[in-house]
Amino acid sequence: MNTKTPPAPRASVAERTELDEAVDLLSRALAEAPDNVVPRSGAARNRLLRRVADSAARHRGMVTVRRRHGRADEPAPGVQVRWLYRTEDARALRVGEPVALALIELAPGTRLDAGLGLAGGCSEWLVLRGAAQIDGVALNTLDHHARAATAAEPVITSEEGATLYVRNGGREAATAGTSRAREAAWEDFAPGIRRRVLWQHGGAIGYLARAAQGAVVPPHGHHRDEECLMLEGDLFLGDILVREGDFQLAPAGVVHGTVQAGSDCVVYIRGDAELAFDLAEPQPA
Repeated sequence: MNTKTPPAPRASVAERTELDEAVDLLSRALAEAPDNVVPRSGAARNRLLRRVADSAARHRGMVTVRRRHGRADEPAPGVQVRWLYRTEDARALRVGEPVALALIELAPGTRLDAGLGLAGGCSEWLVLRGAAQIDGVALNTLDHHARAATAAEPVITSEEGATLYVRNGGREAATAGTSRAREAAWEDFAPGIRRRVLWQHGGAIGYLARAAQGAVVPPHGHHRDEECLMLEGDLFLGDILVREGDFQLAPAGVVHGTVQAGSDCVVYIRGDAELAFDLAEPQPA
């Protein structure tokens, strides 16, 4: 079992505050609960309080960004860029760690050709809404495009407007090319879960997953960073509930508890090609 704590990504102040407030609220609720619900002393109350603290400790290495959080940059008229994750120092990247991740909102008739810092590196794009062109490649909703490293910034345009997810760099790049939704093949992945593989290389993979309400993935660890972007519905990642528009990055070495679909949902995942059940920690009794 790998119990070494990985270098912690920089969670936003809003996210740290949300986690700390949740722990505080749960602790107070337990403290104020009637005796016939939770005994005021003894093993039962202590066990509940310990589980709250243990849950907070297990999830503190995760970077969870809510749809409502974050300030948007405006690098060009009609363009808003909301950063989900950025490395801020010169340390070596973890396996699978991106340099930066962002959501880009393009108003109809907009163009962006600077301001993302993508020159010289590879990048990946997923169209979440609408249609856009990247370096002249036409992309529609749920099309995925991997761009090889070039010296120039990409030229992004949209006639009808679009929302894009972009990944900048990292040690494990997707194979350059385009995966189109209209040509997609969905395969059974686990009970109640189907997936559409966008690309796979070595031990890394990017895919879209559709999960039926109640579908479960057992606890697992991560040999490389895992990105999870919610496109539709609700999903429990361990004890953290993520909803449409929310994002979570699970660093290499950390463990997800049981993953369960709270409703029918669609999620984009980039991470291990094989789930690392060998790294999973025992769940508390």
